[in-house]
Amino acid sequence: MYFIPFSDARSTGRRISSLYFSIIVVTFLLVNLTTAHSADAQWNGTVTTESGVRTAHNPSAPMQDAVTVPLHQQWRRGADDSEEVIFGLIDDIAIAADGTIYVLDAQLCEVQVFSKGGEYIRTIGRRGEGPGEFSFPRNVFLTPEGLVAVVQSMPGKIIQLTPEGDAADNYRVPETDGVMAINGAREAGGRVFLHMRTNIRSDDNQFFTDVESLVGINSKGEITTTMATAKRTTDLSRLEFDEKKMTAFSAWAGSKNGTMYVADNFDSYEFKVWSPEGKLVQIVERPFEPRVRSSDERSRRGPLVRIATGDGELKSTVIKSKTDRVVMNIFPRANGVVWVLSSRGAFDTAEGELCTLDEFDAEGRFVRELHLMGEGNLDKDALEIVGNRVFVLTDRQSARYALMAQTEDDDGTTDAAPMTVICYELDGDLSLKG
Repeated sequence: MYFIPFSDARSTGRRISSLYFSIIVVTFLLVNLTTAHSADAQWNGTVTTESGVRTAHNPSAPMQDAVTVPLHQQWRRGADDSEEVIFGLIDDIAIAADGTIYVLDAQLCEVQVFSKGGEYIRTIGRRGEGPGEFSFPRNVFLTPEGLVAVVQSMPGKIIQLTPEGDAADNYRVPETDGVMAINGAREAGGRVFLHMRTNIRSDDNQFFTDVESLVGINSKGEITTTMATAKRTTDLSRLEFDEKKMTAFSAWAGSKNGTMYVADNFDSYEFKVWSPEGKLVQIVERPFEPRVRSSDERSRRGPLVRIATGDGELKSTVIKSKTDRVVMNIFPRANGVVWVLSSRGAFDTAEGELCTLDEFDAEGRFVRELHLMGEGNLDKDALEIVGNRVFVLTDRQSARYALMAQTEDDDGTTDAAPMTVICYELDGDLSLKG
């Protein structure tokens, strides 16, 4: 969800006191790039190397047979909860080393804290602009110092709290020209990585240039690594928003040692691997025909754009893709293993199946498909995998749309049903601490 403000757009014939657009794309946000060989099997792909970057060209079929993975429910909280734990819009989950779980509620602007077993402990953070307060939160992560970091999307900043909820100094972020928003941030290998957007208006207020970047920063807020970047220019007199151009890096993840995995191509099955030192070392790809959305799916998916001004809402053209994004999410595992959620794995499921994950080894070889069996429907729910735990966040799509449908005068309530967190656990050789 992105909130980008502009003002003084003279070309529209009115003064824009605040202009926001929100892009809602049904997407469903870890590990050494060391040797992690699959069992002996024939791999029919090829490898090429150019400028020191290794590319693994996979065939369509994996090396091994598919595996059915039963998910064991550990607990669930939220709707129908006997202890009346209520969630509005759960946007992210973070887990500390001791198993403590931090659940970020973007609607209520708070972080609910739970034990490893799902018992409610406390609520920290609140809406506002003072120390330890935030608005438009995007995600939550734990810093190397053990602080709880809440990412505020607009204006972009990272608010830090102690696990008990006391305010700490904000984490420093890069200084930029124009207006800076943060679409997401994560810790990996003792460093913080940002998905940031910078908007710069032209002198005549006719155009704005949107620069989107995926970068690594140090504790001083200085950019140390740039892994991906995209630039778009928009004419404020004819507002047009193309889904494929507005969601450049929605699939990215980091490992404990700082290895980063980035999927930055809407229509291709491809992800890039960046070393902890910030060098592109590998590209992994496989043949994949983009999944065509049905007419109903096309009406429900893609960007939701709302532009609010002092005089009301401005009209805009929204171009929704006829196909789903190919790579929906990336979940790095131990020893360089990577699980990838594709659009077909998310939406073309059998009865009783949550999703199908594609497993790749550290050499980028397509090893097998994992069919996760459990409650959930990723057409409306969200998926998070942290360590050996799988979280299903029910009805997140409707909660997001309900929140964005509100006006500036609304009191924060929505018509969406309260969300539920379902916690599953993986067992056997799949219980890899990511």
